[in-house]
Amino acid sequence: MGYGEQQRGDRGAYERYLRGMDATMKQKVALTAAHLLCRGRVADMGMGSGAGSEALAALYPEMMVVGVDVDATMVALAAERYARPNLSFVVGDIAKPVFEPGTLDGIFDSSVLHHVTTFGGYAHDNAARCLQVQAEELAPHGVLVVRDFVDPGP
Repeated sequence: MGYGEQQRGDRGAYERYLRGMDATMKQKVALTAAHLLCRGRVADMGMGSGAGSEALAALYPEMMVVGVDVDATMVALAAERYARPNLSFVVGDIAKPVFEPGTLDGIFDSSVLHHVTTFGGYAHDNAARCLQVQAEELAPHGVLVVRDFVDPGP
């Protein structure tokens, strides 16, 4: 399956998919948000519904949160559903540069690296390459938080 095959179908299909995803989102954010900085610019990579991005923006009003997803429909639905002055959404492939090098204070990868390893055929090294790309987007002393079940290796 390739990234282009992320389309879920009609709006109803997206809403069903997102309901399941969002059922545990607040718990996921609560378990990991303490590791992020309270200020600066943070990218929620592979943000899906945008609920996690919105929760981070609500929790840290002085943090600029950017939700990133490869699926343009997901990004449009999130922008339609969530509005905060410190929250925005962009379309992007998280395994490729989305932001200029050194421009993020934090990156949040929640339940997304397993997708990176499996799209386009399974390749375990895809996760490590993705993290390398993301590390280059971090400012000095930036924080990258991974909450997933894929071991990207050393």
